[in-house]
Amino acid sequence: MSTDRRTSVLIIGVRIPTPDLDSGSLRLFRILQILARISREACFLAVCPFDQPLYFSRLEADKENLKSAGIVVPEGTDEDPEVFLRTRGPKFDLVILSDEFVAHRYLPRVRRYCPEALVVFDTVDLHYLRLYREALLTRSRELVKMAIATRKRELQAIEKSDVTLVTSTAEHQKLSAMFPREKIRVLSNIHEVSTTGGLSFERRRGVLFVGSFSHGPNLDALSVLMNIFPRLQEAIPGLTLRIAGADPPGEILRNNPRREITFLGHVSDLLPLFHRSRISVAPLRFGAGVKGKVLESMACGLPVVATPVAAEGLGASGGRHLAIAELEEEFILQVIDTYNRKSQWQDFQLHGRALIEEKFSSSAARIVLEELLAGRK
Repeated sequence: MSTDRRTSVLIIGVRIPTPDLDSGSLRLFRILQILARISREACFLAVCPFDQPLYFSRLEADKENLKSAGIVVPEGTDEDPEVFLRTRGPKFDLVILSDEFVAHRYLPRVRRYCPEALVVFDTVDLHYLRLYREALLTRSRELVKMAIATRKRELQAIEKSDVTLVTSTAEHQKLSAMFPREKIRVLSNIHEVSTTGGLSFERRRGVLFVGSFSHGPNLDALSVLMNIFPRLQEAIPGLTLRIAGADPPGEILRNNPRREITFLGHVSDLLPLFHRSRISVAPLRFGAGVKGKVLESMACGLPVVATPVAAEGLGASGGRHLAIAELEEEFILQVIDTYNRKSQWQDFQLHGRALIEEKFSSSAARIVLEELLAGRK
């Protein structure tokens, strides 16, 4: 399909993407990169750029990162979403609302100020599903109420938009049972396969866990991992665990007596870790969408042991692309087996990379985005 350089695209998000901090930002940034190449103009509008001190301190650098990729970033009075939409909205042919909060708040304004635009709601993940699963795990009535309210907002946004994007085949199936199938599209995470630089099986050491700990599912998974790690050490003498991610919990840091566990904090370039670790683990008990930690590991040739929740919606087969196991006994056994068995490790490395190439590459994402450009009003 040929690109349409006549099309102007607006993407509205909560804040400027921080692709080195979280999976959602990395996906959004790579979508923006593609749109900058295939449209006349791709513009990104942040509605809450100062929502946390960390983001404020790096705001200008993150803006420059977007601009260097060819993305237009509003400045001055245009940074006000209401002003920007009122004055610039009519020129856009395609508007993507990224996240449930943004869609709930700005979809009516986009309809008013961008009357000719195809309006797309990008769920990122189904927030209500993540909240509901957490509520079941924690038996929290408050989370049940939040999940119900969030579900109502998300379904309303889907109904009022022209197209809805999901990252997961499982969520596509779920929504296609409620809405016309052509209204729901899969635009998943975007990863580039790395085939060089990794150490051999024999030279690799240790288990890796990656995740931003401001995200509830990662914090819960870390607690699970800390609990099962002593049993893994009993089975694999000298085993080490590296934990990479921003905002590690202070209580766990203070109460970590084990020298074999290293908290690395935020790591801007994870590739060296992927290349020297033996396996990556994702012991998530709840969540939604697809998991960047799983996909990025596979893209870099690092075999993964994941729970069913962590592997959901990937189109992956347990035992072929990665190991999928329930917590805790089966998960522990799969970690031990994958860590020690070279033939299985090599199979996971080979087939995991192939899955990324087939379903999660920039080429696969570009096809979906070109279809959206072609389908504008």
